[in-house]
Amino acid sequence: TVSWVVFENQLCITYQPESGFTGTDSLCVIICDSAGACDTSVVVIIVTPPVNVLIANPDFRTTKTNTPVVITILDNDSAPNSTFDLSSITVTQSPVNGSVIINTNGTATYTPDAYYTGTDIFIYHVCNNDFIPACDTAKVTIVIEPNDLSIPTGFSPDKDGVNETFVITGIEAYPNAELQIYNRWGNLVYESEIPYRNDWDGTSNVRGVAFGADLPEATYFYLLETGTDEKPYSGYVILKRNQ
Repeated sequence: TVSWVVFENQLCITYQPESGFTGTDSLCVIICDSAGACDTSVVVIIVTPPVNVLIANPDFRTTKTNTPVVITILDNDSAPNSTFDLSSITVTQSPVNGSVIINTNGTATYTPDAYYTGTDIFIYHVCNNDFIPACDTAKVTIVIEPNDLSIPTGFSPDKDGVNETFVITGIEAYPNAELQIYNRWGNLVYESEIPYRNDWDGTSNVRGVAFGADLPEATYFYLLETGTDEKPYSGYVILKRNQ
């Protein structure tokens, strides 16, 4: 359709192509003055299809050991003049230290391998819903952080049923953890099995240092190896009895 308006001796023409039309069109413009003199001009119009493009951008997420994370991978992607085809999303490069599934709503669920800490990546591919779809790929980086450990500074193994053992919150995530306890002279007085099961009750299990006996009230020093690339945890613990 064509419409026009004259404004301040200027002819303004509006051309609207039919829906879905692309190609070349033309219109003939005849202009006459008040004396009846006329002139003719042909206007050629080239109608191009809308830009079909999809842009997938990298994503970055963090999670904890043994903790899956849902990633909204399309949130920072764009599909101008179209929409995402959720059924087109595929993983083109799988993670090395975990697994990933694409959900029906277009999100991705990444699950790290058991007890793994570090960095992992995967790459996904997505297209839009155009008749001739535009597609792109993007990399997703996940950092798996170790679970937070909470190590107490004291406990009281006095057989009252409360605070009887040296309990490290979060140690369950470390199947290769080992705990060593030293007295103030630097002598090893306790060494756990692997993994440490939050079961040190203030007794010694090292031969030559009152093996199997209750250790006296004192300040002791621990060394906790997690069995991972993390540096060992160290600190002190106060053993109190009859509290």
